Parts: sequence; C-alpha cells; structure tokens
Amino acid sequence: MSMRNVMREGVKPLATGMLVGLMALSSFPTVAFAGESDPQMGEVIYDCAQGLTYYSVDSSHIEDSSRLFFQDLMTGKTKFLSDAYTVPGNPADLNKADGSGVPDVDSSTWESQASRWQELGQIIQGTYGSGTGDSKFKADFDYALGEHLATRRDTTGEVSVEDVHRSGGDDDYYVYGSGFTSASSVADAVDQMENDIWAAYRNAGGGRKDQKDTKDDRLDDVAIEENTALDNYTSNDVWYMDIGAYKTSGKNKKGHYQALGLIFSDFKVSTVLPDDDDYYTHVKNNAASDGEVFLSDLKNETNRDITGAQTLTSTVQETATSTINRNTSLAQAFNMSRTATMGAGGSVVVAKMNSSFGFTMGLTTTGTIQAGWTDSEALTDSLTNTYTVNVPLEPYTNVLLKQYESTTTTTTTYNCPVALEFDVAVVEWTLDPSDNNAKADTRVLAEFKDSAASDLYQRAIVERSLTDGDGINWNSLIGSNTTLEKRVQQLATSYATSTTGATMEVTDNSVTQEVYGKEALRPLDRVSVNHAALYTARLGNMRPGDRFVVNNIALSGYNDQNASYYGFNKLNGHWILVDDTGDEVTDSPIARLEKNPASGLTSLVAGDQSGTLTLRYVIDEDAYTSSLYPGHYTTNDELSRTATLEVHVNAAPEVFQGFIAVSGELTGIVGDAPQAIEGDDALTATVYDPTGKEVAQAVTWEAQELTGITVEDGAVSFSVPGTYHVRARVDDVYSDWCAVTAQPARALGKAEIPESMQLNTEALQMSDVPVATYDQYGDEFATDEPVEWSVVSGGATIEDGMLVPGDSGTIVVEATVGDVTSNRMTVSVTPEDTKAVAWGIDKGVTTMDFDNFDGDGSCTRAMAVTMMWRAAGCPEPASLDTPFTDVDENVWYGKAVAWAYENGVTDGTTPTTFEPGSTVSRAEIVTFLWKQNGRGIIIADGSSFQDVRSTDWFARAVKWAANRGVVIGTSPTTFSPFENCTRQQIMLMIYRNAMR
Repeated sequence: MSMRNVMREGVKPLATGMLVGLMALSSFPTVAFAGESDPQMGEVIYDCAQGLTYYSVDSSHIEDSSRLFFQDLMTGKTKFLSDAYTVPGNPADLNKADGSGVPDVDSSTWESQASRWQELGQIIQGTYGSGTGDSKFKADFDYALGEHLATRRDTTGEVSVEDVHRSGGDDDYYVYGSGFTSASSVADAVDQMENDIWAAYRNAGGGRKDQKDTKDDRLDDVAIEENTALDNYTSNDVWYMDIGAYKTSGKNKKGHYQALGLIFSDFKVSTVLPDDDDYYTHVKNNAASDGEVFLSDLKNETNRDITGAQTLTSTVQETATSTINRNTSLAQAFNMSRTATMGAGGSVVVAKMNSSFGFTMGLTTTGTIQAGWTDSEALTDSLTNTYTVNVPLEPYTNVLLKQYESTTTTTTTYNCPVALEFDVAVVEWTLDPSDNNAKADTRVLAEFKDSAASDLYQRAIVERSLTDGDGINWNSLIGSNTTLEKRVQQLATSYATSTTGATMEVTDNSVTQEVYGKEALRPLDRVSVNHAALYTARLGNMRPGDRFVVNNIALSGYNDQNASYYGFNKLNGHWILVDDTGDEVTDSPIARLEKNPASGLTSLVAGDQSGTLTLRYVIDEDAYTSSLYPGHYTTNDELSRTATLEVHVNAAPEVFQGFIAVSGELTGIVGDAPQAIEGDDALTATVYDPTGKEVAQAVTWEAQELTGITVEDGAVSFSVPGTYHVRARVDDVYSDWCAVTAQPARALGKAEIPESMQLNTEALQMSDVPVATYDQYGDEFATDEPVEWSVVSGGATIEDGMLVPGDSGTIVVEATVGDVTSNRMTVSVTPEDTKAVAWGIDKGVTTMDFDNFDGDGSCTRAMAVTMMWRAAGCPEPASLDTPFTDVDENVWYGKAVAWAYENGVTDGTTPTTFEPGSTVSRAEIVTFLWKQNGRGIIIADGSSFQDVRSTDWFARAVKWAANRGVVIGTSPTTFSPFENCTRQQIMLMIYRNAMR
C-alpha cells in the first residue's frame, strides 16, 4: 500500500518545530538521525561465545557531549539491523581484519536502534494497546501507524491513508510524529509528548477544548489523559519518540486519536575489548639503576669464623593508569559491571586483557579502566617478600648489601570500543473513536529495564513461551507478526558502538636486595712478608744483571687486633727501593725496578755496583677501608709497619767453581745442515757447583779434531765420515771428551711405485705414475736420475712413455732409477666393452647406469639412431620435417631421426618409412656409422668375413668398419650381419668409432 500527504481544507499544518515521521529530521536541531546519506561504518566485533554483535557508528561527540554521543549511536543506521542481513554461517568471519567476512547489504534497508525499537513498540501497541472497543477503528488506527512507520523516511508534514475506506466516507486519518528528541528527564519527556499529541490533535481538527483534566473539566471535553506512571524515573539524559494517528472525519467531529511514545533513558556505556592482541600497540621501556651498596647490621666482631643469618627484602609496586578520551559527563554513564562480562568470552577476555596490558600483580583491566573512566585515577598495588640467607663471616667482617631499583613501563595504545545500553518504556495515549464522549486514556504498555537489549533477550528469546510482567506473550506476538522474530533477535543481540583513543600505562617499580659481599670491620694496621727467609737468601747475594720478579713476593695484611685483614690483596700496592735514610731511589747503580709493559710484572734488576738497598711495600691509599670508619681509606702513614726486604748486590768478578758432566749420544750425516749438540737424540751437559748441586749455567762447546768436524754456536756439522770428539766448558772448567759419529753422505737407496693400478683408458701415460725415492737411511731423497719403465709380464708394450695394453687382463711393470729397481706394480686392464659403457654413460649416450644398462638386450632402430645422435653432441637439426610418416617430430627420438636423415645417416627402410620400432641388425648399425663418417674410403680390405659378399648392400660399410677397427666380427671369419645387434655391441661400435 502507498501513503501520501493529503492536507484537508481549513486544517493548518504542524508548526515548524514539529516533525512528521521518524527519520525526517533536518528541520529540528535536537533530532539526531543521520539523514539520508549512508553513515560510514567502521569495524564490527562479533562475540562468538555469546552471539553478540557490536557494530560501529561514527560519532564525533564522545569527547565533548554525552547527549549528542547517545543520539549518534541511537540513530546511526546499520546493516546489522536490516531485514536483509543474515549472520554468516561462520560468525567468526565477521572479525576478519580486512572486513571481508561482513556480508554486503543494500544501504537503503539499513535501520537504527531507535527506528527498530519504535517498530517493536507499534507492534506491542497493536496487540496489547487499549485503542478502541470498535474493531474497525482500531484496525484503521493500527494500519495508519504501521504504514507510516513503513514509510517513515518521508519528510512531508502529514499522511493520509487513502486505501482504508469505510461506508459513509469515514476514512481520513492524519499521522504526526516528533522524531528522536531530547528531554531533561523522563517526566519532561512525558510532558513534551503529551504537548505534541495536543498540538497534533488540534491541528487535525480535534474539537475538545481542554488538553488535560482539571478540577472543573467535563471528561468529554478533555483531549489527553495525563500519564504519571513514569514519574519515579530519575534518569537525566533522556530521548523520546512519539507518533500518532488522528481522525476527525465521520460522525465524531471532535476527533479521536491513537498515539505511541517510546522513552529511552538510563544510558550506559561499556568498553568492549577484543581478544586479538594485534589490536593493541605495546611499547615497553625499561630503566634500571646500577644498584646502591650499603652496610648491613650483620657483622662478626670476633677472631673466629661464624655463620650469620641475613634478612633480605624484595618489593614490587605496580601502578596502572587508564586514559580514555571522553566527555566528563559520559563517565557518569560508565557501566563497569557490564564491561566485565561483555566481549568475546566474558571473563576469559578479561583474563586475556590482563595479560595483554602487562599486569603482574593484583591489578586488573576492568578495575583500571573503571578508574580511568570515572575518577581518572591511577591504581597502585604492591607486594613485599622477605627471606633469609646464611652468610659465612670471617673474623672482623661486615656484610655488604646491594639494592637495585628498576622501572618497567608498558604503554599500550588502542582504539577503545564503547557499547551503548539503555532502558526503553513504551507508552500509549488514546481517545476512543467509537464513543463521541469517550474518556481519554493512557497506559504504559511495556518497560525494558537494566539494558533493554538484555531484558528483551530474556523475555522474547529465553522465556518466549511465558507471559512476561507486562502481560506480553512473546510466543503469540511473534507468531502473529512474520518479520518480528528476526527483528527481535537483532535488537536483543546488537549493540551500537563507537571508538575513542585510549591508553593503558602499566609501571612496575621493583626494589630488590642481595648480599653483595663483605667488608673489613676494622682498618688495615700492618703488612708482612710471608716466609721472608726464602726471599732473604735470594736477594741477599745478587750478581750484576740478576733479576727477581717482586710481584711473586707473598704478603699478608692484619688489623689492629692482630687478625687477618679481610680483603687484603697485594695487587693493591707496589714495591719501591729506598736507601738507608728511607728515601726512595729510582736510578741507583746498585739496583733498579723495571716494569714489563707487556706482562705488567715488575722485576728487581741488580746493577753493576756493590751495595745495599731496601725493598719497601707501599699500599694504594684508595684501597683499604673499614665499616668502623666508613668512607675513610687507610694511608701508608697510618700503618704501624709495612713489608720490607734487604737487597745486597755483589759486583766483584766471580769465577765458576764446580764440574761438568756430559751424557747422551750424537750421530750426524756428512753434508747435512748443522745440528744442535744439545737436545733430544743428542748430548746433555749438566753443570754442578763445588758442593755437587746442579746449577743453571750455560756452556760453550768445542771439538777435539781440526778437520772433518765443525762446531759453532752450539751446533755441529761433518764433511768426512768417522768418529770425532766434543766437550763442554764454563770459564776454565771442562767436561770430559765425548765421542760423536759422522755417517756417510746421503745417496739413492730405494725407489717405490704403487702396488696396483686400474687402467680404464686406451693407454697409460707412465709419467703420471708416482715414483718415490729414498736414501739409504729411509728418508725421502730427491734425485735427477731418469725413470726407466719395463713390462715384467702381461700382453702390453711401452711406446713413447705410454703403456699400451693388449686384451683385458693384468700387466706387471717395474721402474728403474739409476741403479735402483723399484717394487713391481700390477695394472688391471678394464675390458673394452666395459670402457665403452662407462664412456657412454659419461658422455650421455645412454641415460642408464651401469647396473641397468642391459647390454645383452636388443635395440630398435630409433634407439640406435638416438645413441649415435647423442654421441655426436645432440646437434639441432635444421628441420624436424622428414618424409617418414611413421616418425612424429614430437616423440623422444624425433630430433635424432631428423638429424640422421639430414646428415645422410639413413634413408629409411622405404622412401616414406623409418620403422623406428624394428630391431636393428649388425649390418644396419655398421651402415649407419659408415654413412655418418661420409661413406669412408676403404684403404684395404681389412676383413675376411665369409658371410659378407662383395655384392651385399652393406659390404662396403662392413669393410670400412673392419679396416677402421670399429668391428672385429663375431668370430675371425664371420660378421653375422643379420643378427640383432645388442645394446652392448652398438655402444662398443659407437665408442670405437669415436676413439678412432
């Protein structure tokens, strides 16, 4: 049915501020519908666990106006409330990041929360409203309202239903509506709707003179019954919609109406956090201190070792701050309890978000976001752990503790989706047209509280078979309205959302303690040399040039209680030389200290002047402190005494007194390079002092003989074989003479070749065979003597340095170098047919390996020509066209046959056939090879085959092949031309042809 505006004569249109219809809102500034253009939709979040759809509506007012924000979300159209929309078979596809899982729906069918709730209210009124006792009038009123809602996008001022006619012309109905309008309270919304109804009633020609009942009014003069049932509502942000059908035609000239009002109140916003961690951007910043060292109360003030119990603490303080960009007043509508259950998986999501935002202690996402929404305050939690460790304490020590502080800040930025919830009240006002004197009436038909969507879901879906508290039987209501079931499902499970910038910052400050070490309780008092007598003996009689590493002197530190000073280290100090007045000396001719820059060690070096100095140990004055005097370091002046050692240098000449013993044997070879007299497999000279104690002393060597032997710088060489004598000397002290032997000069003594060799070629280049030569002592020996080869046994010859074998078998050869004959080498000769197959595999003539070659197998003409083509290098023929009708150019042998035809290798078995599948005979393959070689000239007969006649078509080819050595026949007198040629025979012929 169609509806259009029909203005009755004498009836004024509604005032400018009054709108007709639900979506025609352009002339009224407080109405918030998006208008005719399609809104830009953002992402959709589908809660697979609870079957909830959170669809996005663009709103620019979340940060500046809560009322305008509510209006945007209530009136924003969406495909998810369209009759044409259906949830996909796999609802999880709705959450695809690229939006590909959301079905396309014609934007002209999109609906908003406000429009869908008004439709539901009209259906409830149509079934459960008072209306009129006259079924005809009620049907007309219900029809007029329903038709108007179906065309509510019209922007004209009034609507008449032309298609509803009754006898007497009682058929004119006017429909007026407020649109989506704001109010300061529920009571204010009721008053405004009653004012709208009064204005519409009067503008439609209604004749009753009083809007509402007063004390003196007659009931039949009152147009509207005042509704006070909702006066107890306390919500401040309220939006409403009213629509009414008004009738003044027919017998009742005072006019009657049926009006419907919907009140939206108690708006709540809840955060909906997706469980996809990719939705959040995490930035972690770590900052840590180097730690602070301080003294513990635990100490050992005795002169014995003890074990003490040290108490340590670890404290973590976590601070979480949630910042959400929103209008201050919007915080009052924040619904934390709903946030904790909304989203995919309810509490599962909350647990996942706690992990995503980096919480490690008792704080939670829900609590932190609530603080960010309502009070904009940070939440803090802390935890302290205390534990005890046992620490061993040396005498007079104090425990040192180290405290570390670290801060880890994780900043997570995301677009926070905010879902809108609200309550809905459905109210009707009527003036019964069946009675001209009827009393005006009003009723609250339904109230959906504590989230209208949730309440609707409980009543219309979960408890559909029951009658609810408003007297509505949803089973019956849905059954009588074919489109209602889907719309109720959408309203009950769809939430309008918008997004705003949000930041979650989680800061963990941790303070931990550990046992850092120990410190001396009392200050360092003195330093002493350990085992001083050892160093006195060494330093008490130094000779010029003697060296002594002072870093090796063992030292100990003590406190004023004569107990070891804890932490003493001799490296925290150094040695100096002082004279008899105690003054430091650095350039004394008696002795000096030298530091090796590479090793860092300091040596005391005796000078060339006799005298006495003192080594004194000096501590570093920034090394030794104590807990008794914290911050103070012991100085050298504060020591009661320090370590000292006397240094005596004797510079007078000293003559060695003692004896020398020589042991060992030495043998050399004439002509060899000089060899060391002392060492392994040589002589050893041991020097003793007068008491018989071995001492470290260098010796000088000399020879007894004047010729045949040379001794120089501790090394000996020989020029004549024989026995010679050497001795060791220190100053004027000599060892006994020791005999040494010189053997004859080196000469060639042995030649050695490999024991065996495999010959796979036609001949062996003998210069490639390794020949090793050795002297008479078994050492490698280089010689210029030529190598002469000879065959000991086997059918082979050596020609121009090449070993040419006969038939397969073994050959024994030997080499002669000068007067020396080598060992014998056995050469195994590979059979020619085996070499042929190996050659064919290597050259790609066959694609088979050795084990699968099948040498005894027969061979087709196609296979034979292909093997010859491959042996020729697989040349590309100029054309693949041949006259052979039995050869397809695309078969595996196509190119080979084309090549053979092109080069005169074959003319076919007939002018038009090649017979590729026929078995090739020995005569045919020899003829192929002869033609490939240009029908070679026969120099001599070269054959004595009795089965080849001179008149045979293959005779010249066979003679050429025999002359060239390509064939030798199946016996000395037979060629067997018509026998099938085996794969082995073909490969051998191709190989011989290639080798010749």
